[in-house]
Amino acid sequence: MTAPMDLWRIELLHPVTVHFPIAFLLGAAAIMVVSLGINGSELKQQLRFCSKLLLFFGVCGAWIAIWSGGLAESIVNRVICDPEVTHRHAEWAERATYVFTGAFFLWIGLDKYNAVSKRMAEWIIASILLLGAAGLVYAAYLGGELVYQQGAAVYRTTEQCVEFE
Repeated sequence: MTAPMDLWRIELLHPVTVHFPIAFLLGAAAIMVVSLGINGSELKQQLRFCSKLLLFFGVCGAWIAIWSGGLAESIVNRVICDPEVTHRHAEWAERATYVFTGAFFLWIGLDKYNAVSKRMAEWIIASILLLGAAGLVYAAYLGGELVYQQGAAVYRTTEQCVEFE
């Protein structure tokens, strides 16, 4: 049996890897939207750079989080009541990650080839990032439901808590 405070349980790898990508991706979307309200200044370029950097690190982290979620899924599904929530959580996380990944590569392409006007490209990227953010928030909601309603990856003590003596 695993010790109650064993932080090396494989199902705990997922929460460790998921929170930074969530913050980075939502931050990238928010900063890109804010930059739309600024016209032709150095601040706008700095915000766009910051958003793209957060998007890059967020996408890399999101793929790691999906990998770690796959490792945790079979363990978690053995102890929760409704494994369907795990599947929906994984599907929405993957969808959001694909959207953010696509937005990143599209952004690079639009910047490199200047296929459309800069203003149009900014609105397209911001729209895609907001779409990804909506999917990510729903995936995070489902993750919270797994933990807080079903106790996924939560250690359950004995009635007298003898394991802490």
